Amino acid sequence: MIAQIDSSGRVERAWVEEGGFVPGYGLEEAAIAAVRSTSFTPAKHNGKPVAVQIGIPVIFKLDAKGAHDAPPTP
Repeated sequence: MIAQIDSSGRVERAWVEEGGFVPGYGLEEAAIAAVRSTSFTPAKHNGKPVAVQIGIPVIFKLDAKGAHDAPPTP
């Protein structure tokens, strides 16, 4: 997952790299929503806040109970 963070720490844009998640299960949408709901401490360059692009690992875990019954619902 890639996110563009502005100089105030807000997520301007977030996207999943191609091939990041198995399509059709809503994982990409859930990952984007999770990152968009996060605020970050602004990056700094020479002591001043700046915009940055960062990579963020997003890992989903299923519990063993019911994991094979049906695909997750978005």
